[in-house]
Amino acid sequence: YPTIPLLGTNLTVATLTCLAGNDVVLCLDGDATTKALALAEKFQLLFHSTAVVSLFGLSDIKDMSDAHFATFLEENFNIQ
Repeated sequence: YPTIPLLGTNLTVATLTCLAGNDVVLCLDGDATTKALALAEKFQLLFHSTAVVSLFGLSDIKDMSDAHFATFLEENFNIQ
């Protein structure tokens, strides 16, 4: 599943170019949920679809192992 780290909550032109036309899921930790919702709304016309997932109570994605992240995707998005 294509994944692009945002380096905080910043979407650069390069990142937007890579994501344009795709389904996008923004998975950010709890304190960035408001920012993620604003980004999804601001750039929604560039993407096929957008979703925001809050990670309240979960590890930050950058701290997850590959196996933990794969399990997270399978459980939350039915992605294998």
